Amino acid sequence: MSGTSNLYLIRHGDRYNWLDEEWSKKVVTCGGLANDSPLSPIGSQMARDTAVLLKDVKADCILASPYLRAIQTAVPIAEQKDMPIFVEDGLSEAHHIPDLLPDAMKRYIYFPHIDIEYQSLYIPTATDGHWHVDDTFRKPKERFPDGYMERMLRFSKVLEEYVAGKTVICVSHAASVILIAALLKCDLEKIPSDKNCEKNERTDLFAPVGVYHVKKQNGSSWELVSNGSTNNHVTQSDPTTSIWGFG
Repeated sequence: MSGTSNLYLIRHGDRYNWLDEEWSKKVVTCGGLANDSPLSPIGSQMARDTAVLLKDVKADCILASPYLRAIQTAVPIAEQKDMPIFVEDGLSEAHHIPDLLPDAMKRYIYFPHIDIEYQSLYIPTATDGHWHVDDTFRKPKERFPDGYMERMLRFSKVLEEYVAGKTVICVSHAASVILIAALLKCDLEKIPSDKNCEKNERTDLFAPVGVYHVKKQNGSSWELVSNGSTNNHVTQSDPTTSIWGFG
């Protein structure tokens, strides 16, 4: 096993419900979930662009949040590398509602890239007394932001052990920038910049398909290699595509 650990954290691409504001209403009438938007056409292109960006990365595995948009973003990377996708509940979106989304076996019906034998490293739980603002779900959710932040801090420790000596690609959501701060052991606003960050701009943001890359030598601390606040590698974008950050 190599003494070097590499973690690539990628935000999903542009969401379809940003393109079509009526989608969230229509999908509920079809029995679907309004919080589980697929990628837009631009988001799909962003995912393909990201697979090209990472083509020379010799990954050991690919982990993706169980949300559809994250799985779809992971597919071109998995196909480019001829690797399976591990659905990791620890990477779930903020405001997560446990036991709401289709599980890995149901996702496999449409995404044969998924390894149905994989067991999540971390299972998020709902916070007592906290319900999703959309009453169509009628289920308790994880409290945000503090509940989510607590989860990311706990998950970072589990993930760090899992990544030891490996190169792991994770596809998640904008708020998971917390995971980078947790690994670097710094405040969000202290996440280092890279050459693509504009001077005097925030460095704790997460662009759609932005790529945070952190690296660690055996026995040393994590160091930032690339900052995901920008996505200069994409060939298409859209004004509705937001670069997100806390606050």
